[in-house]
Amino acid sequence: MAGLALLGAAQPGAREPLGMAAALPTALAAVTFGRRGGVVGGCGTLALFAVWAATGGRDVDVAGWVGAAALLAMGVLLGGAMDDLDTSEARARCAEATAAAAEEVAARHRAATEINDRIVQEVAVAKWALESGRVEQAVSILDEAVGAGQRLVSELLAR
Repeated sequence: MAGLALLGAAQPGAREPLGMAAALPTALAAVTFGRRGGVVGGCGTLALFAVWAATGGRDVDVAGWVGAAALLAMGVLLGGAMDDLDTSEARARCAEATAAAAEEVAARHRAATEINDRIVQEVAVAKWALESGRVEQAVSILDEAVGAGQRLVSELLAR
């Protein structure tokens, strides 16, 4: 922006094209730094026009001031849009992390259900068999439960 001011002071007739060229630094500031950058860039444009008016020996007309104000508005709006985009991306990342955490909870729930279905119920049956005096049947059921437990652990570790 300082280069535009120097060029404008050196070439008083080049103010109109330089006024349009001020849009690029304003837009870049807004895109890079958000709403605050857009405000600073737009205010810089207004300051540039004020310097031109004060040093150029020629007043900046109403259209020039309206153009500078439009660049300020563009900086504010573009910067705000960039801030909103950043916020939206952060929300999307948060939603993805929440979904991943929910999937992890669901996977743990499925594993716990599978452990209950395969092992805990077999151990309960073996306990009842022991309580009723059927030791051989209880040992057989416990052997099956141990095998099922080993397979289940292997499957869970493979995931």
